[in-house]
Amino acid sequence: MILPVLPILIMIGTFYSRSIWLILGVVIVLNIFGAQIKTYRAVFIQVKDAPYIEAARAYGAGNWRIILLYLAPRVVPMLVPQLVVLIPQLCLS
Repeated sequence: MILPVLPILIMIGTFYSRSIWLILGVVIVLNIFGAQIKTYRAVFIQVKDAPYIEAARAYGAGNWRIILLYLAPRVVPMLVPQLVVLIPQLCLS
């Protein structure tokens, strides 16, 4: 919500490519994660202290394994409904 979207899009278009798909992807990612980033962070912090995360670390699970198998499934149920609402809004704009 704080990031200025237009200067970021101009920077990406200038430095990387002028691909409309890349710029469209950046717009969607910024809209998805912009407003809800505090909610996702709170969920990650809450789950990070869970006993099963400590158990996974104890048996030697790597960071990527913990993120993909334990943390990401907690965020997906919040992310999917937001995507369903957000994509039509982006198409109408």
